[in-house]
Amino acid sequence: SAFRNSFVDGFEHALKTSSPSRPYKDYSWRQLFMKLDFEEFICLNEYAQDKEALKTYLEVCAKETKGLVLKQPSRESDYTSYSFYSDIIEACGPFLLKLVLVGSTDNSEFKKKAYPITQGFLTSIRMGFKAADHIDLRQLEIHYVNHRDNYGSPTPPDTYEQIGLDELLNIVPFIDTLRMSNFGMSKVSLKIIFDAVKPNRFKEISMVNCGIEKYAAKELMTHLKSAEALEDLDLSHNKIENGIKAIFDSLKGRENLRVFDISYNLLTHVQDIKPSFSAFISDTPNLQLLNFTYTNIHQNLDEESLKTIGTLSHLAGISFESSTCKMDQIKLKAVAQALVDAKNREAPIDFVILRGCFNTYPDYAEFFDVLSQLSPLKEAEQLDGFELIDDPMGNDSKAVFKYMDISLGTFESDFHESQYKRGESPVMKYFLTLVQSLNMDSCKMTEKDARLIKYSLKLADKKSTLKSLTLSHNPLGAKGAAAVANIEVTELDLSNCKIGVGGACAFGKAFKTNMSLKKLNLYNNGLKVEGARFLAQGLEETKTLEYLDVGSNTIRNKGFDALKSCLESSVSFLAAKNNQIKDVAFNQFMEAYHASGNSTLKTLMLASNDISMYTIKMAEEDIEGRMYIDLKLKLENNNERVLFLCGIHP
Repeated sequence: SAFRNSFVDGFEHALKTSSPSRPYKDYSWRQLFMKLDFEEFICLNEYAQDKEALKTYLEVCAKETKGLVLKQPSRESDYTSYSFYSDIIEACGPFLLKLVLVGSTDNSEFKKKAYPITQGFLTSIRMGFKAADHIDLRQLEIHYVNHRDNYGSPTPPDTYEQIGLDELLNIVPFIDTLRMSNFGMSKVSLKIIFDAVKPNRFKEISMVNCGIEKYAAKELMTHLKSAEALEDLDLSHNKIENGIKAIFDSLKGRENLRVFDISYNLLTHVQDIKPSFSAFISDTPNLQLLNFTYTNIHQNLDEESLKTIGTLSHLAGISFESSTCKMDQIKLKAVAQALVDAKNREAPIDFVILRGCFNTYPDYAEFFDVLSQLSPLKEAEQLDGFELIDDPMGNDSKAVFKYMDISLGTFESDFHESQYKRGESPVMKYFLTLVQSLNMDSCKMTEKDARLIKYSLKLADKKSTLKSLTLSHNPLGAKGAAAVANIEVTELDLSNCKIGVGGACAFGKAFKTNMSLKKLNLYNNGLKVEGARFLAQGLEETKTLEYLDVGSNTIRNKGFDALKSCLESSVSFLAAKNNQIKDVAFNQFMEAYHASGNSTLKTLMLASNDISMYTIKMAEEDIEGRMYIDLKLKLENNNERVLFLCGIHP
């Protein structure tokens, strides 16, 4: 919708005038743009031969191109497309504001190979810029290899010189954003880079997985002294360790700094970090995002240094996520108090991530108790029967955290049935009036804890702000599922909770009465055919549920057949991946879909079932774009290119 009509008309003209070796006559410009992105157009041999089509394309697109992603050719000895990169940069260069250069990764099942950025690739980019009328580039991203699952090891420190990265940077000295990943960075390489690009213009610097150790970190901070406009610094996935103190000392007092990401740098053994941390936080008032994920920095901080976080009146998000080092109760209470103080300073605090920081239920209880200072429910109780005419806390958004992750702990509450009967109130009820989306994944919760959540929500009554609840990877069982099936949330994730057929039965009944639930995830819960049938009975009457995931539940053909009832419901997204569903059941489902005249179901996810590509292809032709069917099937001998040639969206 952002393209002008003239661009659309011009693109369609380009399609009609394409050469016979690259026919586009069967596609509209929108279909082509979705099926075949620009980078693929110039990377693959069969496309790179058609220079006339590329020329026509550039005549239409160049002036509209503000951002561009170019990938290293992903085939060995495929250098034919390098000249095409030069043509593209020459045509688009005067209009480009952002350029992303990335290596390629072949992640097909039988061939996993990386194609990192080469000297020839960067040379073609450089030659294109030299031929351009002028350059106004502001943002440059260079990712040596495009690792999808993990970053891998960074390159040796001299790689940037070998491939000519320094020569490219000399051509674009006035960029204000530089993002790099997987390049090894030493003191020498950092000096050469910042001699080429002047850091005084920088607003954002990202050097991810660049092997930056403490000496390189100190060198980097030397060059960033003049970067007064710096707003965003990302040094994640490095080896900074003791260099963190130099970073804190250099950055403190920066008025413009908003984002600081030091995640995945192990800082457990750094000594005497408390003064530097406290000064950095208290003297850098406009910080909005702090990411200390997997640094274990909290191990070297005390209560007072953690409380300085409460001075940040613009704080929007913070993460102390940890996989090994828990926080003790004193530090958890300090973090909670810092959040309260920041909220009282009008900080928005959209998200708080403390995954892996809690050890036992008392840790959770103490954390909830401190945060309860913000609860409108607690303030109402303290009025002791009096009612505020104008409640200052009632609908104030500052009392709500949009997302809170307190997962990967041991929740196992000590709140018993006798306490319910005596009318005692768990402190969790206050917490549930503060958070919109709550993640309690992998907290070893049982049915007793599920009842605690239900009871706490009941006590919170209309002051509860909870809309989304994640309880995945907790052994709740059927009784736990029954306890939460009717709670008033819009999104509920119970994947991997062992709820079984009994849990499915509970939700089948809840569908008839729960008018709040819109999204339900029951992935991998052992529902089987019987569970699918129970859900199907409830789906016939639900008018609110929009999203249902029953993947990996061995529902087989009969269970999938029962789920045809969703065609008469409000469900728009149905996921049934890895359920041993075969062609016959799929065809019956599609026949019911056409017979019902359903216009609600828009997405059907059927990855890793036993459905043939031919069956899916025929179904796609019948639905004529009214519904998207996921095609990540068991196609070991069919890669994405084969699917594209068959006219199927990979």
